[in-house]
Amino acid sequence: MNPSPLQRLFDEASELPPEEQDAYLEGATGDVGLRQRVSALLQSARRSPSFLGSPTLDASGNAVADPVQAGVGPGSKIGPYELIRKLGSGGGGVVFLARQEQPLQRVVSLKIARASLDEEEPRWRFEVERQAISRMEHSGIARVLDAGLTSEDRPWIAMEYIPGEAITTWCDSHQLNLTERAALMADVCDAVHHAHQKGVLHRDLKPSNVLVTKDHDGTPRACLIDFGIARLNDVNADARQTLPGRLPGTPAYMSPEQIQGEHDAVDARTDIFSLGVILYELLAGESPFRDPSGASREVTAPDRKTRLASEEAVVVRSRDRAQTPHGWKRAMRGDLSLIALKCLRIDPDERYASADALAVDLRAFVAHQPVSARRPTLAYLASRMVRRHPLATMSAILGVLVLVGSALAILDARRHAIAQRELALAERERAEDLFSGFARLIVAGNPEYGRSQDYLLKQAVLDFAERLPKELTRDPRTEAKARHTLAHALQGMGETVKAQEQFKVTLALLDELPEEKSSDLLPDVLFGNAISVAETQPDTAWGQLLRAEGLLKSSSQAYAPKMRARVLCQLSVMAHDRGDLPKAEAFAKQALEVAEEPRSGDPELVAKCLWTLSRVERSLERKDEVRRLQVRRLEVLVSVIGEQSPQVWDTKAELALLDLSGPDSTEATATLHEMARLTEAHFGAVHSQTLARWIDYARALARTGRKYEAKPVYADILKRASDPSFSEPNTLERWKAECRELEE
Repeated sequence: MNPSPLQRLFDEASELPPEEQDAYLEGATGDVGLRQRVSALLQSARRSPSFLGSPTLDASGNAVADPVQAGVGPGSKIGPYELIRKLGSGGGGVVFLARQEQPLQRVVSLKIARASLDEEEPRWRFEVERQAISRMEHSGIARVLDAGLTSEDRPWIAMEYIPGEAITTWCDSHQLNLTERAALMADVCDAVHHAHQKGVLHRDLKPSNVLVTKDHDGTPRACLIDFGIARLNDVNADARQTLPGRLPGTPAYMSPEQIQGEHDAVDARTDIFSLGVILYELLAGESPFRDPSGASREVTAPDRKTRLASEEAVVVRSRDRAQTPHGWKRAMRGDLSLIALKCLRIDPDERYASADALAVDLRAFVAHQPVSARRPTLAYLASRMVRRHPLATMSAILGVLVLVGSALAILDARRHAIAQRELALAERERAEDLFSGFARLIVAGNPEYGRSQDYLLKQAVLDFAERLPKELTRDPRTEAKARHTLAHALQGMGETVKAQEQFKVTLALLDELPEEKSSDLLPDVLFGNAISVAETQPDTAWGQLLRAEGLLKSSSQAYAPKMRARVLCQLSVMAHDRGDLPKAEAFAKQALEVAEEPRSGDPELVAKCLWTLSRVERSLERKDEVRRLQVRRLEVLVSVIGEQSPQVWDTKAELALLDLSGPDSTEATATLHEMARLTEAHFGAVHSQTLARWIDYARALARTGRKYEAKPVYADILKRASDPSFSEPNTLERWKAECRELEE
């Protein structure tokens, strides 16, 4: 591939001494714009702004004046901070480790603008950096603590001190395998996504600006630093954030649009490109570019890099990644390689649309699930499924084959009995349609019933719901069953709005069918839809539940008692929320009675009914009865599904709430925190059950006199609950009211 004019000029000029480069460019091209872009790139290659980078050089290649040489150094006082030692320097300033004694004792990173900068630039640049960091609040981003001016009127910023290493260095020194590296990068993506949501583009993401340290519990924590050349995307953001003739960033990690000086094209996908370079280095141990400091962004595939590497380099890099040389080489052709290459596409439209989308693929890789960077063929999806759950998947496939084989045998016998070739072909086609639809759905699941959220290919399920295959839409009943299954899966994932859409279509399809073809499905669909609209359309939900209960009460089908008990439980919940406690108690007792019938035979359903009744008893202030019901519920659940279940965690949380007023309140509060943590790990950060468990913990803190600790927990949950996927406005308002009470 021939180099572009920009690349050719840069490569040739960079071979010359700095003082000769401008003269060379004057004679090499008459294109003023191209000359300016190459000149800016050359300056950026010399300067490479960084917290901990090399000393900054001016246009002549001389070192820019350092605040240390201007009377500022260890022992100096800057505001309330005493400088301890120099941590590093970069294009915008010098960073010191500093100590504060009053009014707080703490150690900080203190960044001071360079003395050689003009009077105007450091002020607005430091102001942009201060604004950028102060508007963000994320565990993966270093916090701004203070800011001001030195006695020489140089701006300074005090930030959280992160005693860590660059992410590439840390991963190699701790010999993290590729799965662990991908998980750590997913956390970095979370922080970058948070910054983007706050309107902040970093523009200088590189390993030295992603530090890794260990939290108090020993788990690695990645933290973004150095927002010195960040850009604020607010409509009122200062137009001077990228000055003419400047090329902000570090060339080795710049996107094509940055190198070309196309500042208007810089957006979140620019940071995605830089993340891709870091990910590539974590995977392959070197830059994806032939000349990292050059203008070319032509990427060498990781597997080719390994073929070109020396045997010694392969041994060292595979050892640093806790793999054999053969295993590491094979990984260079795997999913993580494809994820990195998708980030590094020249066209921004072909990269991940957001850091969150990149994080989803990284976590899918960690969980051995399909990734969007690879073409989602059915064979590939099945291979990921088998790798994650080999025994369960093979059992399921064998079961399906047996069922399909039986179905085909029955159809074959019917064809011979009726002797109508047309009917036989139609029935065979329908069986094949059902099998095809099931094969596509095999990767979907529902976390409500025990599997972790990581088991889901959430995006695959959402895409499937948007474009239901034609095999499942040729017959109304088949389509209704497929959409009903999807609605339940989406509801379990917390995608309430998407679930409502599927329930609505399903109900319309069933209402068009004769009663004998819809009666077995209709009560379950009515119940599911009622759950999804209970918060926003309570009257509709109430009516649908009563209709379902009536159909089930008169039904002779085997599933009717179980389904009726569930419907009665939900009627009790809604009556309770309406303040009608007598009716709520009657529905709950009736549900428990039905669930305990021998033909129901479902201990988990009995446990659900016990919870529903205990909820009413708690509102009636019958504490001893509540404890009796919850203890029985816990015994039932543990005997059936073991300790590691959301239902068990819920029950333990309920019992802990009862203990808050007793002598074991400290232990009860700790239990609530642990149950909230387990629930979040299982369902995700925004699921309604996760939020409910954290609210329980916040209430416990408030009730035990720890309001100062409860406030940030409430604030975090209210922030999460503002996500569009959480569609329980009444619950949200109740939580807000509780939070306001803490302020009074």
